[in-house]
Amino acid sequence: MARDYLSDNFSYVSPVNSFDNPESYLKYFERQYQIRGLTKLDFKKVFTEEKDVCILQEYDSQIMCFWIKVDDNEKINSIRAILDPRPFMQPK
Repeated sequence: MARDYLSDNFSYVSPVNSFDNPESYLKYFERQYQIRGLTKLDFKKVFTEEKDVCILQEYDSQIMCFWIKVDDNEKINSIRAILDPRPFMQPK
């Protein structure tokens, strides 16, 4: 289902890791949600401008920023994450 929203040319870049295809990205984040016990996303603010979306999200008292670019087919083409990577480098 989530795959339906991602472009075939999808890319993800963060200080922790990067992916150049949607399948690797989804597999990684599915595992992270299981390990960390995430059940919902706590969006604090969403900004949009044409085909750009900026999401401010809170996780473990940390604010993260995601810059999402949408392609002409209304699918997510790329996500760039800005966050402090230290909490993600430590095992839960």
